[in-house]
Amino acid sequence: MKKKRFYIYLLICFFANALIFLVKLILEEPPVEVLKEAIMAFPVILIYFVLVYRLRKTVLKSVYYKKLCASKKLYKTFFWIVFVTSKIVVTAFILRIITLYFFDDDNSPVIGLALIAIAVGSSLAVFLVYLLEGFLESEKKRVTTLLNLKEYENEKAIANYNALKKQLNPHFLFNSFNSLAGLVSENSERSEEFVQELSNIYRYTLSKSEEMVVTLEEELQLINSYITLQQIRFKDYLLLHTTIDQKMLKLYLPPMTLELLVENAIKHNVIGKAHPLEIEMYTEDDQVIVKNKYIPKSSPAKSHSHGIGLKNLTNQYKLISSKVPSFGLVNGYYTAKVPLISSET
Repeated sequence: MKKKRFYIYLLICFFANALIFLVKLILEEPPVEVLKEAIMAFPVILIYFVLVYRLRKTVLKSVYYKKLCASKKLYKTFFWIVFVTSKIVVTAFILRIITLYFFDDDNSPVIGLALIAIAVGSSLAVFLVYLLEGFLESEKKRVTTLLNLKEYENEKAIANYNALKKQLNPHFLFNSFNSLAGLVSENSERSEEFVQELSNIYRYTLSKSEEMVVTLEEELQLINSYITLQQIRFKDYLLLHTTIDQKMLKLYLPPMTLELLVENAIKHNVIGKAHPLEIEMYTEDDQVIVKNKYIPKSSPAKSHSHGIGLKNLTNQYKLISSKVPSFGLVNGYYTAKVPLISSET
C-alpha cells in the first residue's frame, strides 16, 4: 500500500474511532473505560481496513479472477457476493473473539448482539473500502484517458504535419510532374490515368489524415494509386506483390501506414535493372507484413533516416491499441509487421 493510501485509511480509522468514542460517551459509559477501548480498538480497525484493501487487490490481480472476468457477468457478480459475505462473517467472528479477550467477561456469548454489531461494522468497513477504491480507480482511469487523449492529439498533430509535408514534398511533386510531362507526349490515355491516381492520393491524404484509424481496404486503395505513380517512374523495376486475406479488409490501422512503409522501401533501397525492388505485402496472424530484400543505396546520405515516421507510427499504436508494430532486418529482408485492430479493441 502506498503512503498516501495508508494515510487516507489512517484518517478514516481516526474518525470512525472518534465517532464510536462519542457515541459511548453519550450512552454514559465510563469515560476511562471508553478511552481505553478506543485506544485498543484503533490499531485493530486500521489493520482490518488494510487487510480488506489487500485482499481486494490480491483477488483483482489473481489469474482465476481474470479468467472469471472473461466468462459470464453473472459468475463475476456471484463470486463477489460469496467472497465479500465470507470475508465479513469470518472477520466478524475473529473480531468478536478479540473483543471477548480484551473487553468482555468470560460469561459473554460469542454469538449474540455483539457479534451482529461487529458484523454490521465490518460490512460498513468493507463497503467503505470498496466504494473508496472504486472511486479512486475510476478517477485514475479518467485521468489516464485524458492524458492518453492529449498525447494522442500531440502524436496526431505530428502525423498531420508529416502528411502535409508529403502533400507539398517538392521531390514527390517534381518526380510526379516530370513523369507526367513525359507521358503527355507519349501516351495521353496513360497520362489521364496518372493524373487520376495522383488526385486519389491527395484526396485520401486530405480526407483521412484527421481520422484515428482507417480500414485495411482503404489503405490498399491508396497503395494501388501510390504504386501506379511510382511504377511510371521506375517502370518494371518496382513490383508490389499483395496477398491479403479478404476477412481482414475491414480491420483497422492508422491512416497512411502502408504508404509510409512502401515509401521507406523505395527511399532506402537501390532500384534498377540489376536490382529490381520487389515488395511483398501480405496478412498473417492479424498483421500486415511488408517485406523487401534490403539492398541499401551506396550513398549514406541517400539512405540515412532518423526513423521519425516509424517512431510516430509506433507512438500512435501505443495510444490506440495494446499491440505495437515491429521493424527490422530478418535474413537479409527488411520486414515491417503492422498489427490490425478490430472494432472491439
